[in-house]
Amino acid sequence: MLRIALVCLFVLQVKSDETSLPSKCRQSFIIPKNPLSCCIIPSLYKDKDYSDCGIERKLDEDGILETGPFDIPCEKQTCLLKKNNLMKDDTIVDKEAFTAYIDTWAGGNEELKNGIEFAKNKCIKEILPGPKGLCEANKLIYCIVTAIYDKCPNWKETDLCQKLKERIDDC
Repeated sequence: MLRIALVCLFVLQVKSDETSLPSKCRQSFIIPKNPLSCCIIPSLYKDKDYSDCGIERKLDEDGILETGPFDIPCEKQTCLLKKNNLMKDDTIVDKEAFTAYIDTWAGGNEELKNGIEFAKNKCIKEILPGPKGLCEANKLIYCIVTAIYDKCPNWKETDLCQKLKERIDDC
């Protein structure tokens, strides 16, 4: 009897979650191969930094980067941060230095300003989200990239990218 009640409760919960979203948000849709490629922002690091840290940045046949920040293991992400003097030690990110770094990285690019401010408030001033086994370097980069992507100022004009943007905005 308890099992039946729990199953009914679970189904009811799922149903109530479904109805809070517009119907178009509950439908599947095709996303680009690398959704991050839809947001046109400059690379956070220099090409030499990537190669020095053993990170190969491959482009596909369309010139789209196949690997993104979510594909970089902790030790290599930490290497990138160390190369730019953004780590206090082997495990702790220097958040003050990182804040200055992304401000410099964005430079006078007004389009990036909203995303950078949002990212700093979400990822530097708060405790970083993410699973326990994930290193601080990856938690920070994942959070920064996601926050900037959420406020992306410059979307690619392809059909798939525009559909993705609409989906993000609407859902």
